[in-house]
Amino acid sequence: MELPHLGKHCSDSFCKQLDFLPIKCDACGLIFCKDHYSYAAHSCPHPRDHQVPVCPVCEKPVPLAPGGSPDDAVSRHMDAGCRPRPRIYTNQCSKKGCSKRELIPVQCPKCKKNYCLPHRLEKDHDCSTQVNKSPKPTASGSSSSSSKDNERRRAEEDRRRLEEDDRQLALAIQRSLEEQPNRPVESPTQKSCRVA
Repeated sequence: MELPHLGKHCSDSFCKQLDFLPIKCDACGLIFCKDHYSYAAHSCPHPRDHQVPVCPVCEKPVPLAPGGSPDDAVSRHMDAGCRPRPRIYTNQCSKKGCSKRELIPVQCPKCKKNYCLPHRLEKDHDCSTQVNKSPKPTASGSSSSSSKDNERRRAEEDRRRLEEDDRQLALAIQRSLEEQPNRPVESPTQKSCRVA
């Protein structure tokens, strides 16, 4: 054998396999191969069971004393004033039939209701029908058509403004991705001093 000093033999009495990447048991301190390193596989006399119970209400780990019952620890934790985790996505869409929730509120400037991103534009959530349920009487019939034209113009302006906001947001995200510290930034001297 060329390199007899490398590797160690498995401490399992039936295995004794020469392993070049042996694993030392943290409980009993013996050396084992990949097949016998777990507590159950080598019948460890000092197994360490490090399972931590998790509270089903707040989803936080509950400290457990050695030899203690996980059920009792979780029960004490819940009796001590455990609170459920706050929901992050609380802004539900107001469009009928949509159950999407958003992280931040997206409020329509016209009807002042909250909507998801696909329904944020007035034409997508039928904003004009929700606001003007009872039309106001007008002095002449021609003024109602001009008010409809004004509403259309306002809706088109709002749509353009929202699209511009979306475009500005996309540009800001792109700029922030370009400025991430993970990417190495070369100084002008590094660019000019490269060796070819």
